[in-house]
Amino acid sequence: MFRPVLSFTSAEGSPVADSGQKLDRAPFSSLFTNPAVLCAYFGSGMQMFMAAVMLTWLPTFFKESYDLPVDKAGGMAAIFFMLVGSGMVGCGFFADRISLSDPTRKWTAGVAFCSIAFVALMFAFRMPTGTTQLVLLGIGAFFSAGCSGTSAAMVASLTHRSIQASAMGTLTLANNLLGLAAAPLLIGILADSMGLMGALKIAPLVYIPAAAAMIVGRRLHPAGLARLRAISSGVAR
Repeated sequence: MFRPVLSFTSAEGSPVADSGQKLDRAPFSSLFTNPAVLCAYFGSGMQMFMAAVMLTWLPTFFKESYDLPVDKAGGMAAIFFMLVGSGMVGCGFFADRISLSDPTRKWTAGVAFCSIAFVALMFAFRMPTGTTQLVLLGIGAFFSAGCSGTSAAMVASLTHRSIQASAMGTLTLANNLLGLAAAPLLIGILADSMGLMGALKIAPLVYIPAAAAMIVGRRLHPAGLARLRAISSGVAR
């Protein structure tokens, strides 16, 4: 039997729907009220910090440490830039494969990528120049932004489809504010006071809060899914 939906009128004369009325889309505020999503924002931004450091400062590093002319230093750095980009794809592919039966493994993969990059780069910038250092730099470069894809996947899976484009934009903003924009400035400030090598030696420490955010995000993932289901139940289909 058809039952009409009751509505009331506010003091200003505008209609006020009953509590059972569904929204047309998820509220914009839900981009910032899911703790697991916030962990993905923060973790992704922090891991992009070191990737930005390498993209910005490796040409100078090769020029000063390997006594290369500017053009050859830039060419050498370009090889590592390619490793950063290919690592995003390769690590994303690996994370997809291991998480087919358990999506939370993407968080675990992100922690692993941050850990590998941390160890490789901490040793690399403390090694004497030579083949061993370049190999470690290559490993670090490949994994430096490896959890960018896993972070995006987690944000997409924990936000309602009606605001997923906004969520990806927010993730990109976090990557820029915490990583791509902050890294060149902060490392430049440190380099002025302790030299470029001194700054590069401590830069990989940003992977510690990045990995911590991924660990917390994994623990909060079930609660994040419950919050998403609650939001979805209130959105009209």
